[in-house]
Amino acid sequence: MVREYTRWDYELRYPRQVNEAVDRALAVATSEPAGPVYLSLPGATRRTCGARG
Repeated sequence: MVREYTRWDYELRYPRQVNEAVDRALAVATSEPAGPVYLSLPGATRRTCGARG
């Protein structure tokens, strides 16, 4: 749904992906032409990370 409005979208499936995904998201979002990116964090991943949702 957001793919057509963002420069990059990604679904984090494992907690170990967070650092790499955020680094890539920042690089894509700030490179020319700058634009939005979208990272999704499914409920199962949030529970694994200890976050509430």
